[in-house]
Amino acid sequence: ETVVVGEGIETTLALWMAAAEAAAAWEEAPLAGFWAALSLNNLAGPGAEEPKSERRRHPERRRADGRPLWLPSVRPDLARPGLWLPEVCETLVIAEDNDNRDPLAAACLYARAEARARAEGRRVRRARPPRGLDFCDLYRRAA
Repeated sequence: ETVVVGEGIETTLALWMAAAEAAAAWEEAPLAGFWAALSLNNLAGPGAEEPKSERRRHPERRRADGRPLWLPSVRPDLARPGLWLPEVCETLVIAEDNDNRDPLAAACLYARAEARARAEGRRVRRARPPRGLDFCDLYRRAA
């Protein structure tokens, strides 16, 4: 079984509608389940604690007081649960938004989601719309 997971409801609904329309045209049932994680942090799950020597400073942003801002860990903390997927999920499709306010941090969180799913033994595919868009934008443009 394949599960497509998006960050938000709008992204996931747009993908489901596109898949349902394509399946109807071919008179078949959609071949995947569609889940909305409701946030990018839910999609990625908790990150592993990194030693200070491995932490990466954000190259573009700082805290309001001038202290460094660190990028999120790309390594999942497998002892703490992330998104609970059914055991029948063999393939996870991560539907990325490409209109994030902080693309560098988002890239780290998507990489963590992929690493978590692979560590759980799943195949992973990542889908990303063109820069500045999400799948809802694409669906509306096609309508």
